[in-house]
Amino acid sequence: MIKFEVIIKPFFNELIIKGMKNMNEEVQEFLYDSLDEWGGFTMFDKKFDYHFLYDEEPKLVMYSYNDKSYDLSDMNVKLIIEI
Repeated sequence: MIKFEVIIKPFFNELIIKGMKNMNEEVQEFLYDSLDEWGGFTMFDKKFDYHFLYDEEPKLVMYSYNDKSYDLSDMNVKLIIEI
């Protein structure tokens, strides 16, 4: 299982997604233009989509998918806000 840590830097409109699996870490960095944004990335040879919503407080939901379907089960995601 991949454990995710997402760092949100609101003043720089930046998301940093770190994944840890079997003591290996991969990092993806994204800039967001909107407070309600979708994106996607590949990490550890798996494909993921994320939905970032910054309403009253920031939220990020991630989905893994293959070419045929999405896995909507909860991902282990820790959110960190850096100011």
